[in-house]
Amino acid sequence: MRNSFCSAPTCEPDPDNSDGGNKTLVLDPGATITFAKQTRFVVIDVQGIGDNPFVLLVTDGRGRTETVESQGTLFGVTLIGLAAHSGIATVEVESVGGTGGPVVLARVLFSEDVDKDNPAPR
Repeated sequence: MRNSFCSAPTCEPDPDNSDGGNKTLVLDPGATITFAKQTRFVVIDVQGIGDNPFVLLVTDGRGRTETVESQGTLFGVTLIGLAAHSGIATVEVESVGGTGGPVVLARVLFSEDVDKDNPAPR
C-alpha cells in the first residue's frame, strides 16, 4: 500500500490542490485495509484504473469472508458500498485484471452506524 498522485482525467480533482490532481491510496493485489473499530458501512471510491475488473475479499467481524467483484469505469468513478451488522474487519485486494494492478482509491468512507430500520444489504 502506498500513496500516489492521480492527475489523469479519470480522477476527480481535489479543489484544495493547486495542481488540479488528487492524492490517492494505491493498493496492489494482496494489500489490506484494516478497520480498528466495528465499521458497519464502508464506501470505497475507485478512480483512475480505466475499466479494469478487480476482486475484493471482505471479512466481517465474525471472520466470514465474501468475495466482491467489480470493475473500474473508463473515465469515471466506481463506488462500492459494503455493509455488515457484525462490522467489517478487513477489505483485501485479491486481484486486478487488465493491468494487474493497482486499485487506486480516491476515498474510503466508513461509519460505525447502520440505519436499523433499513440496513444496507451485504
